[in-house]
Amino acid sequence: MFGRDIYSHIEKIVTGCQDILTCLPEAAMLVTCSYLDLRDIQSLACTNRFMNNFCNSNTLWRQLYVTYQALPTPDLVEISKRMGWKKIFYMSKLHLQKELSRRRKHQASGSPST
Repeated sequence: MFGRDIYSHIEKIVTGCQDILTCLPEAAMLVTCSYLDLRDIQSLACTNRFMNNFCNSNTLWRQLYVTYQALPTPDLVEISKRMGWKKIFYMSKLHLQKELSRRRKHQASGSPST
């Protein structure tokens, strides 16, 4: 009946969640963090284990990539499965182009991408 986010939110309330930020649904946390500077996200990650996990999650870093860079291509999405969005976010454009080129060569040769 309820969505996954609603269930999670209710579960946090029932278990006595004291921290307002960690009680927010993931979508609200994504929106909130998208307004923070990268330095602030690093600081937020140091507050507790939950925020550390969230601030290092692929969900957040994909959103930040879209916000600061561009919409990811299908090739980039595949590379992110191997490397993670945070690493891709901080990767230089030259290194990223090398990774994309390497992936295309593997596809052309029929080898599975690694």
